[in-house]
Amino acid sequence: AATGAEIYLLNVHAMPIPVAVEGVIVADPSIDRTVRAEESDYLAGTIARVMAAAPGVKVAGGSIDADEALADAISRAARTTGSDLVLMATHGRGAFGRFWLGSVADDTVAHCPVPVLVLRPGEGPADFAHRPTVGHLLVPLDSTPFAETVLPHATDLAKAFSAAITLLLVLDGVPDIA
Repeated sequence: AATGAEIYLLNVHAMPIPVAVEGVIVADPSIDRTVRAEESDYLAGTIARVMAAAPGVKVAGGSIDADEALADAISRAARTTGSDLVLMATHGRGAFGRFWLGSVADDTVAHCPVPVLVLRPGEGPADFAHRPTVGHLLVPLDSTPFAETVLPHATDLAKAFSAAITLLLVLDGVPDIA
């Protein structure tokens, strides 16, 4: 609402994994139809909840098939929908959990053509009545032009929310040779 942005809620549909029953691979199309119907109902209900909580904000949504890695599907959707920003939640797993389970959020940040805002959700269900504020942005830099590419995005976000910005120079320490 603060930026006048439109929201596009994306569902990435992954085909159900075929199962082996007594040595025979079974891929039941009715399972896929059932999953798609449940995803469609969920998406429609979520769009309705967001619209009720944020009247005046344009909200749409859609589902795409994931014929590739989930992060690649999200990146493709960002391009095809003309999105300026991707917002997503993360489980916030540690290095060991990411190694075993992977991280769609990490992969999306690494490959998405637009900025990605990753949030670690709080406990319990989403509170659609809560209006988060952004009063202060911390922008870590490392004295390289590459790190500074974030500055236009930070200043745009700060303007939209009338927020202050702190630039933090982060440098690797000098190793103690002794």
